[in-house]
Amino acid sequence: MHRSRTNMLYNSFLIFVTKTNTHSIQASRIVMLKFLTSKRFISANPCIVGSSICRRSYTAINGEPSAKSRSLVVTISGTDHIGIVAALTKRLTEFDGCVLKSKMARLAGEFAVIAHVDLNKPYNTGLLTALNTDLPNYAVSIRSASPQPPPIDGERRRSYMCTFEGPNEATTLTEISATFASLNCNIDDLDSDVVHAPFAGYKVLKARAYISFSEEHTASVKSGLYGLMDTHTMHVSLKDVTDSVSDTLELTHSLS
Repeated sequence: MHRSRTNMLYNSFLIFVTKTNTHSIQASRIVMLKFLTSKRFISANPCIVGSSICRRSYTAINGEPSAKSRSLVVTISGTDHIGIVAALTKRLTEFDGCVLKSKMARLAGEFAVIAHVDLNKPYNTGLLTALNTDLPNYAVSIRSASPQPPPIDGERRRSYMCTFEGPNEATTLTEISATFASLNCNIDDLDSDVVHAPFAGYKVLKARAYISFSEEHTASVKSGLYGLMDTHTMHVSLKDVTDSVSDTLELTHSLS
């Protein structure tokens, strides 16, 4: 039942994306938020209360934390305003928890945060209830943190920072992500932006991705990136950051 429900939601989301003519990954978070609060989604999911998504809707997708859970992932998204992070950390303190690591983004007036949270005592649903009370018009979810997945087939994977800069086209990010997928590269983090090029007469895509792949695939990954450079006339760099302890690691692997 959970699988069929998840497939239904995913198919509905694809239809929604098609109708809204979304072409770039940088808009995906906003599109997902709009989808989750759209009439199409709400009418198909009576567990929605207002524009706040209740716990049951997430249970079918991510799984509800058990009573023994102490390591959690908390996500919050909605219209940006002052005090969202303060509300989260305040409630975590009340429930004897703290943030281990978090990612936050603000795009087009919308705000989203995903936080890895550690509790000193077993999880109870009061935390979710409290956050929904403090942030009534926000999508809030809490689920158990997943353990670190083992290497695929026992292979040793290395981490790289890959940057792209070049003319923006509707399919550029699609082709970049497809290239990574075809080469068995995992995208661990991706930031992208489209800026104006004052003297060029077109917009420029700037993207930075942290990826990981097996050492034996290094040559094929570089070959695939060369193909992107030729197709889109863009600058691409690749840095090995596997053993990096800071963001100032010297260039150790480059396409040049």
